[in-house]
Order: sequence, then structure tokens, then C-alpha cells
Amino acid sequence: MGPRDCWPRQESSSLGDEVLRVTASRIVAAVRKSDTVARMGGDEFIVLLADLSDPGAVENIATKVVAALSLPVQFAGVELPISVSVGVCTVTAGELDADMLLTNVDAALYRAKARGRGCYAVFTP
Repeated sequence: MGPRDCWPRQESSSLGDEVLRVTASRIVAAVRKSDTVARMGGDEFIVLLADLSDPGAVENIATKVVAALSLPVQFAGVELPISVSVGVCTVTAGELDADMLLTNVDAALYRAKARGRGCYAVFTP
């Protein structure tokens, strides 16, 4: 059952907008100030992490994002559960072009989705 099954059309549009706003703010809060958060379209967001000196930092940030997006969203007095799957790909500068990076992130995302909701997967070739 989707949002349109629970609320009238105009209100479900407001619901979708609210979920996107909450999602974006939670992602921004979970990452460093130096990181970039962008909405790719629909319900997909991308986070670019630069200057990571600790390789484990990527997985720590992914864990924070998953935790932040596992909390319910409040809308019209109703608590709505949401979930997230996160794909992660690490590269060094100049190693991949943007298209290949997104392809690798998508592959990791599909791996995370196959595991179930509320998790992340790291791309491995």
C-alpha cells in the first residue's frame, strides 16, 4: 500500500514532498559539512565524500545515513515508517568518470536492496 492509498491525491503529494524534505535534512545531518548531498531524482539521493583519510569513514557515514533514515516520518499526525538501502563506491581522484562511478554505486545499491531494507553495500568489482 502506497501513500496514495492512504490519503487523498493532493495530500499524498504533500506527503511525498515532506518525506523528501525530511530525507534530505537527515542525510545532511548524518554527513560531514564538507560532503555534498544531492537529489538525483525520485527518491534517490547521492552523497559525495571527499578527502577521506580513514577508509573506514565511508562505512561509518553509511551506517549513520541508514540509521537516520530508519526513523519514521511524522505527517498529518501519523507516524510513517520509511526505510533505505544505500550503495557505496569508493574511488581515488581521477580513477573513474562520473558515469562509471554511478554505475558502480547502482550495482552496490541493488546488492543492498537484495539483502533487505535498512542496510548498505559497498561496491566490489
